[in-house]
Amino acid sequence: MLNEEDIKNLESLVAKEDMSLSDLELIKLTKLVSGITVVQSEDRFDWNSQTGDYYHILSTRDFDKYGTTSLDQFLDINTVDITKLGKSYRTYVIKGALSPEIGYGKPDLGALNLQINNGAVNIDLSKYSIANSRRVLEFYGYTDQGARMANWAISNVFNQKATVAYLDGPQKMAVVYRTTYNGREEQASRLYLCTDDSSILLDTDKNLRLALFMQALEKFHDSGLREASSRTVNVSKRIRAEELHGYA
Repeated sequence: MLNEEDIKNLESLVAKEDMSLSDLELIKLTKLVSGITVVQSEDRFDWNSQTGDYYHILSTRDFDKYGTTSLDQFLDINTVDITKLGKSYRTYVIKGALSPEIGYGKPDLGALNLQINNGAVNIDLSKYSIANSRRVLEFYGYTDQGARMANWAISNVFNQKATVAYLDGPQKMAVVYRTTYNGREEQASRLYLCTDDSSILLDTDKNLRLALFMQALEKFHDSGLREASSRTVNVSKRIRAEELHGYA
């Protein structure tokens, strides 16, 4: 349990921007609930309004990954079914608003000379603009559940990350950049073009400028956004309350 002096010291670190608001919420929560860990994180940014939001899903370290997650075909990573997780394990969400560190404006895809090359089909992105972007992190993607329970050398690592650029233009489409990590070292990446009815794996070498843009977008989500607020929600408690309400 944190005492008043501990909280003041942590809030001082937040004021100095040495710690984020969600870091503070996470420390408070882990002091109250033992054996809890982050299982998935996501942040989203609207390039038109220059606003965003984020959330971190936390649950017990021994959660059943195979029973509570599934492959998201769009993102090409495993994502959590928060209802299944919340019903079976103590589950919380830390969430809040995001704002850009500085006024970035919207990237000019035409000025960046971005195109999508897929064999005989070439799409000139000067006719498109970025509307929204999104980054999803899957933690413990390839870690054995026994290792998770024993906490063997897996602190603060993730295995899969998907960054998405949603584009407005002649047709609605999205570009997905999915990376695989071993610890903090990037091992491989994939680049997809997604439309309403298809998901096409692109040749990264033939779309190098697009891949570099997606890497820059990933870094923007990593370090270009500031948390404007943060709060903790007890997901399991909310699910139980909703189920009991159904019997009222």
